[in-house]
Amino acid sequence: MNDFRPPKLNRAVVALANAVIPLAMRVRSVVGVKFRDEDISRLKELKGERLVILPNHPTNTEPAILFKLGERSRQAFHYVACREAFDLAAGFWGHFIQRLGAYSLVRGALDRPSFSMTREIIATPGSKLVIFPEGEVYSQNDSLLPFQSGVVQLAFWGLEDALKKDPGADVKLLPVAVRYSFVQEMMPAILASIKRLEEAVGLPVSLEEDAYLRMRRIGELVVSKLEKQFDLVPFPEALLGDRMDIVKHTQLERAAEIARVKLRGGSLAEEMRLVVNAVHRVTNDPSQAKTPYDRRLWVESRNHIQPALHELDRLANWIAVYDGYVAANPTPERMVHLLIRMEQEVLGKTVIRGRQVAHVAIGKEISLVERRQEYEADKRATVSHVTKQTEAIVQELLISLAVGFVN
Repeated sequence: MNDFRPPKLNRAVVALANAVIPLAMRVRSVVGVKFRDEDISRLKELKGERLVILPNHPTNTEPAILFKLGERSRQAFHYVACREAFDLAAGFWGHFIQRLGAYSLVRGALDRPSFSMTREIIATPGSKLVIFPEGEVYSQNDSLLPFQSGVVQLAFWGLEDALKKDPGADVKLLPVAVRYSFVQEMMPAILASIKRLEEAVGLPVSLEEDAYLRMRRIGELVVSKLEKQFDLVPFPEALLGDRMDIVKHTQLERAAEIARVKLRGGSLAEEMRLVVNAVHRVTNDPSQAKTPYDRRLWVESRNHIQPALHELDRLANWIAVYDGYVAANPTPERMVHLLIRMEQEVLGKTVIRGRQVAHVAIGKEISLVERRQEYEADKRATVSHVTKQTEAIVQELLISLAVGFVN
């Protein structure tokens, strides 16, 4: 899967997708998308600008929602997508999304063709490129995984390329937030999910008890079972949140050992990305398999590292969860987010679902040419600062959407 898949934007296919994608979103229970009128107007005003559009990524539906944003603003976007997505449905899906403007990136590899394409698109006048800076789907409305600084670095490189041809060029980062809200009464589905989980973990079904207390009891038992599986003995007075963190780090260490990765002592999200990238370098990039024996060795390496993917999938399922997430704001959305994770861990699949509307908000764009002098003085620090600034804007937008969508 190491061959690069370039974008092949086709207006006829884009027109077809405009009709098909709403139906596809409904399959994922997203029955509508709401944009703010002022955001659409501003995006139209930015038509001639080079924009790197940076949305949050809580589900697998955001690419379709960003496609709808392009339709509403009457502009064609390009998209960076993981290489493995292009092989879905025997490759048909890859052919389709290429014609919507998507191109491939091998995660964790030095994918020079993809990086070159990114710089080329960013440097093109009027270009619009969508990149998801979290890099992972995390199934949570109200919080973010730390943004990856490599996205902003690529944007600065694209600016450098643009300035070589146009001294007046600029590249702007456009933060975007997507937040979902249910448009149906979710308590029956929530109670049914809790009952399924109680039965699956061996707890008595307590129909008269508060739903949150029942969820917490399930969570405590799941953590206890994971501690037993990993031979962990919690301190007698250990808080549930601390125990959850130890379980997460244990899953990370198990995956790192399989992948032969030395952890660096960073945040849990950073360390998980380090291991994920190492795994994908093996599983997705057989570039050295030039002979039958080379390929045989690659297959052996891939088979050895596959168990790490299981641990990483489990960790990704829990990474954004913390004790008190639901108690701090017991909305149907937060309760369902937690139940989705519990069902995935306990049942191996997600059963609970409900009709949702996606609300989209766009933040103020960040001009990179205005940061150029700062960038030239200290590239690493400037890239880090701009990355955190972009992340903070998206988080503020999510908070504003949680308070209430304003048309």
